[in-house]
Amino acid sequence: VYQIYNGISPSALEAHFHTTALTFYDTTHTAATGPRVYWCPGDPGMSTAIKTALRSQIGKTFGFFLHRGLQVNGSNTTYAISGIFFARIMAVELTGGPNAEGFIIQPVGYTDNWVMTSPDAPSTDRTLGRLRLVR
Repeated sequence: VYQIYNGISPSALEAHFHTTALTFYDTTHTAATGPRVYWCPGDPGMSTAIKTALRSQIGKTFGFFLHRGLQVNGSNTTYAISGIFFARIMAVELTGGPNAEGFIIQPVGYTDNWVMTSPDAPSTDRTLGRLRLVR
């Protein structure tokens, strides 16, 4: 919840990723070979505090981590972070079942040449509910 309100600090990046500068593409990790992956632990569930924090941020732009896969172990999940996507939070409804849930975001253009997304990214297997992009 703290990170939703305040962002990720360099010390939190260092603790989770063992670096303060995430580099997904370089001379070794290219579009042909794929991005560098950073493994990050997380809880796939949504607490009331997280829902409240996300709702308070509607209209603001955030960087969202993208992942290439995950390892689920009960309430502990490890994500293979492989990029960042920038978007504005438009609406948050995380209750009511699979047809009513939604975390609606609007893509925001970012001009760095290293920001990439993949249409072939794997499913989250409903660990985030329904994600819908809007213009």
